[in-house]
Amino acid sequence: MVSVGDIAKYVTPSKPSDSVAEAAATMKNENVTIVPVCDGENLVGIVTDRAIAVGGFADNQAGMTKVEELLEKPSMTLAPDMKPEQAAELMNASRLTEVIVVDGDRFVGIVSYFHLKEKINA
Repeated sequence: MVSVGDIAKYVTPSKPSDSVAEAAATMKNENVTIVPVCDGENLVGIVTDRAIAVGGFADNQAGMTKVEELLEKPSMTLAPDMKPEQAAELMNASRLTEVIVVDGDRFVGIVSYFHLKEKINA
């Protein structure tokens, strides 16, 4: 049986000291709306596209704003051994399109609601 960990896409994490411009480039290059922020392999938070737009670029300070200034705790994380159906149900109820997958504190990847539904319906 396929698990959430099998579906999760690895996304290049940012470090807290990275600039928001670097995080935005990751979003663009890897086609995601959230970027994990890690200390080594451990997730310390996320940066969202909205946080970057409002907190990073709206004040024309993007070059000076660090990821740590926009860091948020994810509202939800998923375990890699979770069933896709269960994850999709939780994401739908919370109206989330992308969620971080962690094994303990270790960042595994990001799973999108679209990819979960695609696997479920295959």
